[in-house]
Amino acid sequence: MDLLASGGKLLTVLASTLTEADLEGAKSIIEGLGLLRIPQNIALNEEMYHDHLSGWVEQGWIKPNVVEVLEGGLEGIKEGLERLYRGEVTAAKLVARPQEGANL
Repeated sequence: MDLLASGGKLLTVLASTLTEADLEGAKSIIEGLGLLRIPQNIALNEEMYHDHLSGWVEQGWIKPNVVEVLEGGLEGIKEGLERLYRGEVTAAKLVARPQEGANL
């Protein structure tokens, strides 16, 4: 708080442990918790998801993750890790489906 000028605001991404006495009157804290269902975020998230998100994806402002499913269940993880070590995977999320290789 010593680094903030009078009237300054501190944005935290975790719940703050500071008290009003720590704020020195003219300073304030904004908690930017990225939790969807906390009361102060519900209206914003409903508007964002219902009204804007699909348009943002269509316009390319938000790009979904590239996902690659590894073949062979758990056995596919070994090949996926080897590809990662060789630098052959970029900008993709590798997903293993253990149940696919299971003999149930």
